[in-house]
Amino acid sequence: MQSWFTLELNGESQRLEGLAISASLRDFLQAQNFAEAADETVVALLPSETSPRFQCIRPSHIFLNSLDHARVWTSEALIDQFPGHPAVQAALTPLMEGCPRRQREIVATFFDLFYRDDIKTHAQLDDALAHLASSTTQTDALRDAALRVVREAEAARGGNFPADRSALRPNELDSLEMWDPAKLPREPMRGLSYVDGEKRRMHRPETLIDLLKLRREYPGSYTYASGLSFLSELRADHELPLSMISLEAIRDCRMMHETAEAWEIGTAVTLSEISNQLYQEYPELAKALTYCGTTAERNRATLGGTILQAWAGSPLIPLLLSLNARISLLSETGQRNAPLSQFYDEAGRCLLIEGELITKLTLPRNDPDGLQRRGVTKKELGVYSVKTTGNHILTGAFAFEYQNTVISKAWITYSGADLPPVRAREAEAALVGTDGKQAALYECLTQLNETLCSQISNESIGAFQKQLIITLLQKFVSENETASEPPGEQSPYHLPDNATIEPAAP
Repeated sequence: MQSWFTLELNGESQRLEGLAISASLRDFLQAQNFAEAADETVVALLPSETSPRFQCIRPSHIFLNSLDHARVWTSEALIDQFPGHPAVQAALTPLMEGCPRRQREIVATFFDLFYRDDIKTHAQLDDALAHLASSTTQTDALRDAALRVVREAEAARGGNFPADRSALRPNELDSLEMWDPAKLPREPMRGLSYVDGEKRRMHRPETLIDLLKLRREYPGSYTYASGLSFLSELRADHELPLSMISLEAIRDCRMMHETAEAWEIGTAVTLSEISNQLYQEYPELAKALTYCGTTAERNRATLGGTILQAWAGSPLIPLLLSLNARISLLSETGQRNAPLSQFYDEAGRCLLIEGELITKLTLPRNDPDGLQRRGVTKKELGVYSVKTTGNHILTGAFAFEYQNTVISKAWITYSGADLPPVRAREAEAALVGTDGKQAALYECLTQLNETLCSQISNESIGAFQKQLIITLLQKFVSENETASEPPGEQSPYHLPDNATIEPAAP
């Protein structure tokens, strides 16, 4: 055990000793008199052996010990020390004058954009800017600046970073390797055994075997992937556990592994990483994740945490159900594998046996080769989320697999304010063997209506929820049945969701 760890803050190494295992980055920034930064988004480079990138995070959303050997920058320091960086240059425009806090928030957001390589469509860009665009009337100027950042990033990945060296100061030229997306250090998250001043322990094992040993040695330990839900609920009078165990350094929990049949996604993979890596094969994932918080929140929220919370309003769970996802669980007695659709009871609670934890989720491949291996001629997939009264989110996710022109398998899934994540199996069965068009929907909708009536207990909102889910299914069928019409003239700021971001003109 050690009583210290290190991180780099604004380019300076910090040795931290004896701090509480529950201390967040926000606590540390406040103690170091970074009062403004403590409540704002900062930029961090966390250890990663696959896809290292600077990302924006909220200081209150990350344990301080999770930043062991990480680099953290406040926006103020980035503006001061690296004014020639494309993200800073794009943010330092008249748009941000007179509002320093807003300027700092935009800098952090633009840094996150610069180091993402999944921003391919205007819909993705709009999602990344949503938390900024909602509080300004100059959305077009903000969007133009963000587009410049994305295009500069594309040039950087092509070996042209930065495009204009004349804007850089000598110290920036010496630090190009730090900021070049292609040269960011690839290194795994390290294991750590840390004890704080109150003799509470934090363990970060590197293997599942070591994890099981620690859980046996320290029964009652709080096990977590990122700790986001713990930090969100933490209060001054909160009784802290004597021991905490992090999954962040366990390779099996942190990696995404691709096979010919499936993607295997570790429980500690963040929602942003899922979107970044799987957008092309599963574009509906990126669409669903737009309802799962801001970019900074998705940079910390993990797949395992999202599944375990069983939040009825999360649009991700119905989509995973419609993708026929399976989960792997580990305990002292061994491993088991189960469909995600069998993981929740009627109240939406996880059917997790005591001592078990989720290690990974498996998604069947959605590419043409993967579908062909399963004998699928065509697959239709869609997810629709609607904000209802009380700021609740109701989601319907649907998938039809065809053999020739006939549905061989169907998934009708949904969740909402009064509905846990569920599948309507009777309605699905009514579609199998049909062509999936509007005329074949009658029996399916009858079964779906009966299922919903038995599931919805709140009569005041039940009729609305029931009709909305039925309407979403009809919308899904109609969209897949109707031939695409040629697009009309579009405003450059109101583009279709799948409009691709074009590279800058030479």
